[in-house]
Amino acid sequence: MRHASWRAARRDEGTTMKRTHLRVLAAAVLALIMAADQRPAHASIISGSVSLDTSALSGPFELAFVFTDGSGAGDANNTVTLSNFLFGGGSAGAVDTSLSTGGVSGDLTSVVSLADSAFLNIFASSFTPGSLLSFDFGLTANVDPGGTPDQFSLVLLQADGTPVATEDPSGIDSLLTVNIDSSSPAFNVFASELTPAPVVTESAAVPEPSILLLLITGLVGAMGFRSVAHGPRLDLRLS
Repeated sequence: MRHASWRAARRDEGTTMKRTHLRVLAAAVLALIMAADQRPAHASIISGSVSLDTSALSGPFELAFVFTDGSGAGDANNTVTLSNFLFGGGSAGAVDTSLSTGGVSGDLTSVVSLADSAFLNIFASSFTPGSLLSFDFGLTANVDPGGTPDQFSLVLLQADGTPVATEDPSGIDSLLTVNIDSSSPAFNVFASELTPAPVVTESAAVPEPSILLLLITGLVGAMGFRSVAHGPRLDLRLS
């Protein structure tokens, strides 16, 4: 009887532990879901490359990458990363610190980063053109509330800082403009008086992981581990 009572007590204890464990998991799930509801949604990361025929250019020029914050608050909810600059026989020059401003860093020999941490963010650098300028980009696409999107653009400058005129109807004289107004914004390109329009090749958008997906994965893993730890065992004792 005592042996049977001990086994029953152990069984009751195991049931209580399992119920307690499930309550803890449920509370953790609820807390994480509530936290997730308070976090801003994350959009896709758009990547690809840009190439520009610079064979008609002679002498030094400047590249100006301009990133404006649509909210005007400098919320830093979007970033642009530029890398793998090639000049087709030309070369990178020095960063123009007199024009560069805001949330920018890097140089044309490595990686350039821009964040909309101020209303106006500019990275500018001189370069000696060759036959073809190209670079890779990565762009987040988090849409600002209020109707005015963040905007990324590329402007070609003469050595004296004067923009090379383009067909851009906005009057900015940009070669390329992206208004981040959706998770898949359009890349608008324009020819200049010295170059054809740049060519943009987009890669597949890579969605950022959802917190709920990570939560479900972790929960399933935790419950699976618990099931293995407390599952049926073989009694190998000799009678």
